[in-house]
Amino acid sequence: MEPLPFDIRQIYAAVLSHAHLDHSGRLPLVVGKGYQGPVYMTWSTCDLIEVLLKDAASLQECDVALKNKRRRRSENARARYTNVSTHNPVGISMKKYFENLALALLGESYCDLSSGEKNVINSIAEKIPVSENVNETFRDGLTFGQRVSDKMAAFGGSWAFIGIFFAFIGGWITINVYWLAGESVFDPFPFILLNLGLSSLAAFQAPIIMMSQNRQAYKDRLKQEATFEINLKLELEIMRLHGKMDSYIENKANSGGI
Repeated sequence: MEPLPFDIRQIYAAVLSHAHLDHSGRLPLVVGKGYQGPVYMTWSTCDLIEVLLKDAASLQECDVALKNKRRRRSENARARYTNVSTHNPVGISMKKYFENLALALLGESYCDLSSGEKNVINSIAEKIPVSENVNETFRDGLTFGQRVSDKMAAFGGSWAFIGIFFAFIGGWITINVYWLAGESVFDPFPFILLNLGLSSLAAFQAPIIMMSQNRQAYKDRLKQEATFEINLKLELEIMRLHGKMDSYIENKANSGGI
């Protein structure tokens, strides 16, 4: 029997696209040689391959001992079949697939990629969208105190606050200068109590506004990262599409179709 053209110890996982014997016929031999990883396939392939491998074993070998040995290999191989959706043919645990995809598309190891680049590679491999509503994600993560401070900062930076602020100062001065006289004045000129109140307001308002600004800056960074991931995935998908078209044209040219 011909030796396998690869080292079993270097195989992390196997992907079976369909149940033809030219694809699945050597799986029992691979498992018999010591392969311990999963074999990924769809449900339909799993159902069909069970029949094909048993028939192949019975047709190829007449010797009872050898046939039983091959049947045991088939059962051992069947125990490692892992059914996956046709929308996710590679499975979540296929680390090698992600590494090869990262090297092919970005020229770097999967472990060396940033979190955003890993998200893009995962979305391409699993065929899932990478876009999300950053506003909803950010809003859902806010605490009650953060929501209150954002509303206070929004009100403090509005024309309504400026109008109320000037009306309050004007009313305070009018009351203490014109309406009240003598000992009835509670804050005479130069309005020390008013200055104390305004200073206290500024002292409390400044950090609240700064915290809100920091959250807004963080939200802007999330939007930039989301935009980067979408643009990166778009570029990589276009590259993959061009590669497939080039391969198709080359195969057609080699076969004389063009």
